[in-house]
Amino acid sequence: MRTWYSFLRSGTRGHPHVHCGDHCIPWSISGEATMITTFADVLSALDGDTRVGQRFDDDGSMITRSFDEVLGEARSVGARLAALGMQQGDRVGLMVSLPSRFLPIMHGCLLCGFVPVPMYPSMTFRKGTFLDRTAAILRGSGARWLVTDDGVVQHVSPILERVPSLEAIVTVDRLPAAQGVPKNVVTANDVGFIQYTSGSTADPKGVVVTHGSLVANSHAIMVSGVSAGPDDVGVSWLPLFHDMGLIGFGLAPLLTRTPVVFLRTSGFVRNPSSWLRAIHEHRGTLTFAPNFAYSLAAKHVADPTSYDLSHVRMWGCGAEPVRPETLDRFEACFAGSGIRSGTVAPCYGLAEATLAVTFTRPGEPRTIDRIAAEDYLARGIARPATAGEQVLEMVGCGRPLAGVEVDIIGPSGEILPPRTIGEIVVGGPSVARGYHEHPDATREIFGNGKVRTGDKGYIADGMLYVSGRLKDVVILRGRNYDPQTIESLVARVPGVRADHVVAIGCPGEHGEDLVVVAETDRQTPEIEAIRREVKGSLGIGPSEVVLLPSGSLPKTTSGKLQRATVRQRYLDGTLRR
Repeated sequence: MRTWYSFLRSGTRGHPHVHCGDHCIPWSISGEATMITTFADVLSALDGDTRVGQRFDDDGSMITRSFDEVLGEARSVGARLAALGMQQGDRVGLMVSLPSRFLPIMHGCLLCGFVPVPMYPSMTFRKGTFLDRTAAILRGSGARWLVTDDGVVQHVSPILERVPSLEAIVTVDRLPAAQGVPKNVVTANDVGFIQYTSGSTADPKGVVVTHGSLVANSHAIMVSGVSAGPDDVGVSWLPLFHDMGLIGFGLAPLLTRTPVVFLRTSGFVRNPSSWLRAIHEHRGTLTFAPNFAYSLAAKHVADPTSYDLSHVRMWGCGAEPVRPETLDRFEACFAGSGIRSGTVAPCYGLAEATLAVTFTRPGEPRTIDRIAAEDYLARGIARPATAGEQVLEMVGCGRPLAGVEVDIIGPSGEILPPRTIGEIVVGGPSVARGYHEHPDATREIFGNGKVRTGDKGYIADGMLYVSGRLKDVVILRGRNYDPQTIESLVARVPGVRADHVVAIGCPGEHGEDLVVVAETDRQTPEIEAIRREVKGSLGIGPSEVVLLPSGSLPKTTSGKLQRATVRQRYLDGTLRR
């Protein structure tokens, strides 16, 4: 099924029209029309708007900036970066932890045509691993500078010898003073920034996001996705080195002049109630988080009824597999705070499409498709189940955003009919240019304005259902099984940590065996209960169940489980059992 929405349509809630053929948005606020083709235009259009645009809770001290001050900070930082010797098109690594300090640098780069490379700022990884990844990204991107914090610079200084292109490591506070913004002309085809993928399925690659694709996806999110405006308030603790936090809250809301409250990611991890408290205090209306965040909030917030959350009209959920039981538990926990059942909205996106692809729109109920397990496993067909059949539950991830084209294709590239499982392909002006300095991977994944996602799924009644990764398939007795489906079943067993389960296929005596690796909660789950749960739904049982202590499973910088790493550690016997 092919789904295509034209951007030539009336804007909602007083928003402008869009013509995506040349990435041009006639934008009008306060009666003045401005042509938006680049994110430099988005920032320039903030001139003179004294309304509050961004608030930053930096561990208790609140920093407030108007939209006009956001532009002023961008101009100041752009001039200071130019004083370093930075020229249009130069790449610069950004490893800055505080949102109040990170965003002005990001905005200054976009305003002046410099190319930022957001990077993971935490030292929680082993130092060797952290330095290896940092050096690899800086080498791959060809960055000439690395901008970081005072507390980090001493740890990353050894990489100067490992990155030939790197001229200097400079801290935010020591950028040279300067006046006068460089008069660079930025176009829609220019590179906006390079977003390195999380590396959950392969080595991280730099996705080249142009100014045109960034503007197109920002419009798709804020106008088509959530119908946002100046009366809304976003609340986010998401890390800004990851696309959901960076684009979804640090960049896109500037297009619709939607104010955003930023919390430190580490503050949410330490105290999940800080997220809900900020929504309560600032009367937030828009917020997004991965599945695990809803689980943490339901488990660790002491008094769920102490917050008024009734004004939130969009609780988005994405970036990792969505567990319906997790969202049900969150909604039930906070029902007394004004959250209705079915409110949390699953969405789908990927860095190669800039960010967002499909949204469950605000107010649209969450959709669960109950399909026949036999037809799904044997024929790749998502047929609605009838009474007495084994059932698999698939979560609807929303409908394509305006200007986004979604197809499901077969092995030969043919477009498949509804309810047929295949690879998800995304097209439209939001699709990124390709991978930086990876021509072979670019040719394989990108082409004709489309990107092959590597994800499996199907479309039913216009709704996208994502079932797994093509490369993660476990083949047992000639049938293909999605690890995500198995992991979701295991997560139901008491004692298993939700979102901390990995299902892998490993060589066995008679072919491939199913191995389940799971972290345990406060109580140790029964291994036979795990086997029964999987066999009862799929007709197969794990040949081995490996239980690990909390925090043992390897994850990417964005929190995604690394199945390939788990499989290798299982095979070489290095899992911490």
